[in-house]
Amino acid sequence: MRLLRRRGDDVIAEADRLAGSGRALEAVDLLTRANREKPSQEVEARLVKIRNQAFAELGDPGSDFVSPKPVEPGDDPADDGLPAVAASELSAPVIRGAFLTHGCLIVRGLVAPSRAAELRAGIDHVFEGRDAHLDDGRRAVALDLAHVHRLGLAHELSDYQLDGVSHNEFKL
Repeated sequence: MRLLRRRGDDVIAEADRLAGSGRALEAVDLLTRANREKPSQEVEARLVKIRNQAFAELGDPGSDFVSPKPVEPGDDPADDGLPAVAASELSAPVIRGAFLTHGCLIVRGLVAPSRAAELRAGIDHVFEGRDAHLDDGRRAVALDLAHVHRLGLAHELSDYQLDGVSHNEFKL
């Protein structure tokens, strides 16, 4: 019997059962396969929650521990003293080293400039909406949430609500 053919609610219930019995890694696998077969915001939202649970199942890193690699501040004045690397230099030790010392890492060439511009515009729009929300209430929240759906980032919202407005009310 293929669990992936089940309705989304059944897959979520099965994933919850697995996670509740200490098998969150299996639940993540189940939800990931189900979402690839038939994308669902509900499955994606549950996937985020269960991934957090699954982290605890990973246990002690043991011999897989990643030693941090020091990362120097970038040469670009815009880096403002923050560590920066080219995408080709990205590795677990580099990420660990940068986050341990600076809490961030600039990765040049990781995202295409056009996509970065789209993301930047989306972030700016959301902040503008937030500012408008402070003045205009629910209407601004609705605009922000609709824009988040247009950007394809709704899966990041999970059970997000703001002033009683659920992101699920604004599916496009």
